[in-house]
Amino acid sequence: MIVNRKSNFGFTIIELVIVITILSALSILGVAGFSRYNQIQTVQSAVNDIVGMINLAKSRASSQIKLGPAATCGPTHPLRQYEVKISTTDQYQLIIHCGPEPPSSNTASIINKRLPVNVTFSASISFFFPVLKAGVETPGNIVLSGYGLTKTITIDSLGGIKVL
Repeated sequence: MIVNRKSNFGFTIIELVIVITILSALSILGVAGFSRYNQIQTVQSAVNDIVGMINLAKSRASSQIKLGPAATCGPTHPLRQYEVKISTTDQYQLIIHCGPEPPSSNTASIINKRLPVNVTFSASISFFFPVLKAGVETPGNIVLSGYGLTKTITIDSLGGIKVL
């Protein structure tokens, strides 16, 4: 006697299509989430670099450290101040000022940096940190924008930094 049994091994094509569709949707959501996380971290990393440069200028000015080209701050040129300069939409630098008051002062750029791609400054601005003075000459804000995010770095008159 031959028994005709139906085999229950394997999956139907409809079951496979449903599983593949669900896995595809989950993969797309995961990639999109990772991409957004990466964008947020890119902007935050730029903010951290700028805050680090501001703190470096502030600490060098308060401790009177002359780090720059020897011709700029030689023994006859006293250190006056450090400057953090936002010069274009994506470039910033640390500048040392030595010698007498401008226009005859000696200046040199010590550190030049660029923002990551798709991150920009809203305006050009400079912050001056005079020697032996706690703080900055003119307080203000640095506004960074990128990937639909905006971060504001506020520098108060004592050189305190707040990121919003």
